[in-house]
Amino acid sequence: MKTLSLGTIALIAATLLSSCAMKPSEKDIIVLYTTDVHGAYLPFDIRNNMPAVTSMANVCTYVNQQRMEYPDAVFLFDTGDCLQGQPSMYYYNFVDTVSPHLVPLVYNYMGYDAVGLGNHDVETGEKVYYERVAKQLRKQWLCANAIDERTGEPMFTPYRVFTRSGIKVAVLGMITPNIPAWLPKKLWPHLEFQDMVECAQHWVPIIQEKEQPDILIGLCHSGTDYHVDGNDLDTKKNENGSIPVASRFLASTSSSAAMTIRVICSPLPMSTVTLSKFLMHRPRLPRSAVPRSIWYSIRRPNVTTSRSKLNSST
Repeated sequence: MKTLSLGTIALIAATLLSSCAMKPSEKDIIVLYTTDVHGAYLPFDIRNNMPAVTSMANVCTYVNQQRMEYPDAVFLFDTGDCLQGQPSMYYYNFVDTVSPHLVPLVYNYMGYDAVGLGNHDVETGEKVYYERVAKQLRKQWLCANAIDERTGEPMFTPYRVFTRSGIKVAVLGMITPNIPAWLPKKLWPHLEFQDMVECAQHWVPIIQEKEQPDILIGLCHSGTDYHVDGNDLDTKKNENGSIPVASRFLASTSSSAAMTIRVICSPLPMSTVTLSKFLMHRPRLPRSAVPRSIWYSIRRPNVTTSRSKLNSST
């Protein structure tokens, strides 16, 4: 089983190299992300029959504030498990199958840049996660290692590329490959789940050569304890593959750069997200110092990555 109900964002970061000796300019980009929303879209706690302060409605208010404060610098991601968990999800999944689905309505309205596929999303069945939701999400739903057996290609969009504040960011989506151990084949009749490391080994060079991004972000729905069940970094189809993926792309250089990019990553105040505060500096951290829920690789030196704590009452 997944050891954490927490999606992982792995940053494989890069800045443009330059041989000039000028002092680097500085730019910030803000990465906001939710994970394991499990139907918490409206500000009401249905179990305790009281208002809630950790819903997507609350998140929307904060995101809008950040976009006003940092125009053209905010990215908004979700790492999956958005289609299951509350009665509203059951209703739109299986009762009202004609109206537009609530989840794409919310994510499109909030302007999510990318949404990862989670195992509980696959649990709803192909008619929901693909035939309805994926098609209504305007290509935001990313998953490179969920392969359509009929074509041999990803069933979902594998990655997306954005340019904001002059910074080019690529986002690669992946899901834990352990779905066959948890869910019957009838729920994913045309899918094969590829090893996350092998998937990254295929797509990262393509993205680097074709897109030449300044920053590459891995949007992974996966736990972080890659030792579960006696596994290690080299175990094929490790259910918690986000850290094995990121560890293979850790690199740094001593070249100078014309720009310093500070990546500020903040988990949004959903009830299923553990909030913490830490700061990471370039060019490389020992593994023990890298936070468990966000892994990154400094491909070029002048990148600072940090994660900040948000007020959960926002």
